[in-house]
Amino acid sequence: DIGNDTSYIFTGLDLQDGDRYYVNVRATDLIGNLSAVASSNGFVVDLTEPNVSSISIPTATTVPLFEDLNLAFTLSEPVLNAEVLTSAAITLPPRTDYTLVDSTTINVTVYAPFTSGDEISFTIQKLTDRAGNMGTTQEFSYPISYLADYDLDGSIGVVDFNEFVTGWSNKDLERELGPVTGSAPHLIPNRDGEYTSQDGMAFYYMWHWYNGQAGKLQAKRLPLIGDELGINYTNDQLSITPPKDAHGSEIIINYPQDQIQILSRLNTSYDGIAKSLAKTDTLTGQVLAHTLVEKENIIFDLDVRSRQEITIQVSYEFIDKGNEMIGSGFIDYILTPIPTEFSLKQNYPNPFNPITTINYDLPKDAMVNVMIYDILGREVKSLVRGVKEAGYHTVTWDSKDNAGSLVSAGIYFYQIQSKDFVKTKKMILLK
Repeated sequence: DIGNDTSYIFTGLDLQDGDRYYVNVRATDLIGNLSAVASSNGFVVDLTEPNVSSISIPTATTVPLFEDLNLAFTLSEPVLNAEVLTSAAITLPPRTDYTLVDSTTINVTVYAPFTSGDEISFTIQKLTDRAGNMGTTQEFSYPISYLADYDLDGSIGVVDFNEFVTGWSNKDLERELGPVTGSAPHLIPNRDGEYTSQDGMAFYYMWHWYNGQAGKLQAKRLPLIGDELGINYTNDQLSITPPKDAHGSEIIINYPQDQIQILSRLNTSYDGIAKSLAKTDTLTGQVLAHTLVEKENIIFDLDVRSRQEITIQVSYEFIDKGNEMIGSGFIDYILTPIPTEFSLKQNYPNPFNPITTINYDLPKDAMVNVMIYDILGREVKSLVRGVKEAGYHTVTWDSKDNAGSLVSAGIYFYQIQSKDFVKTKKMILLK
């Protein structure tokens, strides 16, 4: 006898999540009269916690620094409540709005600009469905691009240099960077709608930060694209000829620092801003240069400290005005040191018996004669006769004359003759 009670609690049931169940009710009064059977519309058992099933932008996608981030978090089932918390790894959380749409989607907007190289994280919590199930807390993170990384590839390279200089020249405010606060790489931009030196300094800070990291000055073993590199040198400079249609270049040179020093020659300004940027480590023998070119060659200054052949490694990339790669490669390049002027060195040893060494320098290819004369001015021996390449040269004399006979002890003179240079020095042969 339940009297007038209208509810009943069932226990010990083995209900399964997601299955639909129905309830039938029939009543019997005190004199045995039976009521008609009443059936419910059924109910579905819900034991599953709600969660985020998909996101409109995959996590770990790089977020552009100056664009609002708009996300749609799709939920696994309708919910009555949801909460979104936003945090940043470097700075204070950016301004964020979110709304629950149709109980199944959370739309989130995070307002730019952000901090360069930061990371934004979202905590989705307190998801509560109609059955009262509360979902576990979920977190999602998105890296923020670096300031001046226009192509979002994680580097500040020649493409970005081209983009910035082009934006500066065209007054394209979409590429503007500054003013900024903070320190690289985590600069905080506050664009003011005009290009000034502060924009140039912002790019400079980011470029030097990125290219100053370990390994960035190492020559890359790049595949050969386009023609082989046009390269030549003189006694004090190395010249690289860009391919046709090249607008920007990255040149990395690694060199033995005890034999030579190589420095990038910075180009003149382009519409008020530098056309080249360079990073040099003279202790390890590495130099990197990003240059915007028209038709001129790319020049590096040389300080040669050796008379022997010097091998350098050169990697190169060339892009056109549209930032398309039109040339790349890697070469081991041999430099034969070239003197700055004609010179005839003192022989050594001196005095000598029976062999001595004579060094002479040619700053350019030349027809050369190196002769030995006795004290009366008579020719004793012709050591060199012919065209010699520019460079440092060595010849020895074994105390024999042109007939192959040993000469007597005494004072002798040796002379170098070319179109542009004649020099004579004295030496002593001992017996």
